[in-house]
Amino acid sequence: MNVLLIEPRSCYLGLSPGLAYVSAALNAAGHKTQGVSLTNHRHYPPHRLQKYFVETLKPDWVGYSIYYTSVEEMNRNLRDLRAYYKGPVVVGGPQLN
Repeated sequence: MNVLLIEPRSCYLGLSPGLAYVSAALNAAGHKTQGVSLTNHRHYPPHRLQKYFVETLKPDWVGYSIYYTSVEEMNRNLRDLRAYYKGPVVVGGPQLN
């Protein structure tokens, strides 16, 4: 399975430790993962980045990390994502779970 993992804009540069662990576990189980940190791409709007990576990588499902500080951004990003991606989306994070 091809999985796209998205890290919202946050205090982390790159993937958070939690999302990196998820990626490692999926890779160990034989899945292909690609992580995208929206923090590292501040000069692009999040909806454009997501669309680019979804259209380029064609994931079977998308994993989205969330923090209590990013709920509003995540809601906007997920609404945008649903406009062009109809596959499963899994949302999780330290404050959510």
